[in-house]
Amino acid sequence: LVLPLVLATFELDPALPEVLTATPCAVCQSRPATTYCAADEAALCHPCDGDLHSRNHVVARHTRVPLYGAPRAQLGVCAEHPGTSARLWCTTCCKAACERCQQAHSSHDVAGLMEKYRGVAGQKPMAEVERARARLSRKLVELDGAIAAVQENGQQAEARVYSILESAVQRGVALAEGRIQQYLADQQELKRQLEEGDWMAEVLQEFKQDLSPHEFLEAWIRSSRIREEVAKMSELPPHQPPPELAVVGDLTVVAGGAFTS
Repeated sequence: LVLPLVLATFELDPALPEVLTATPCAVCQSRPATTYCAADEAALCHPCDGDLHSRNHVVARHTRVPLYGAPRAQLGVCAEHPGTSARLWCTTCCKAACERCQQAHSSHDVAGLMEKYRGVAGQKPMAEVERARARLSRKLVELDGAIAAVQENGQQAEARVYSILESAVQRGVALAEGRIQQYLADQQELKRQLEEGDWMAEVLQEFKQDLSPHEFLEAWIRSSRIREEVAKMSELPPHQPPPELAVVGDLTVVAGGAFTS
């Protein structure tokens, strides 16, 4: 990774006034001001503000605002006379006016510009805004609760689905195991019958080798019942396998209803 190189140059003129310095406190002149008192028209630091406005209940009522809310040095100009400083504020027209315009606004709601500024700047947030904030906060709490409820419901639905699937799998395994056991039993029986037939063939072969003809015939007659049973083995009906397992139906999750499978 190669970062670009940037060369920045600055020019400094010591003769120009410093505009970026903090406003000093009007009382101590040493600490930066943080508060503006409209009644005293002074910028004060926090310690001096607390000291001055705690002396009696009269000065304690002074309207103070953060320093960034202090009025500018220039109050403004009249809307009708651009070259004249505005000293009045017409609430009816929402315009700044000078003394020359006072007659034209005689029937309007007019107040001193600084007085209007101090009244508005010192106001607390409107009650409507506070009520709206309270409603929004309640809505956020309700949404948090709804999200938590949906998450819990989703977990319950997931657990229910897995329970149904587990039950179905267990049933399928049990059915398959039962059929496997049936196949194994049939297999064992067939092997037994084959072994019995092989044993009979070996016995007859030994009779031929060890017995005389008349003894062989006598033994042959005595073993006729066994031979008949062995012969019947081939007459058994063919083995019919049981039907295969099948999955029937669907598993559906619906909103506002029950789980179906």
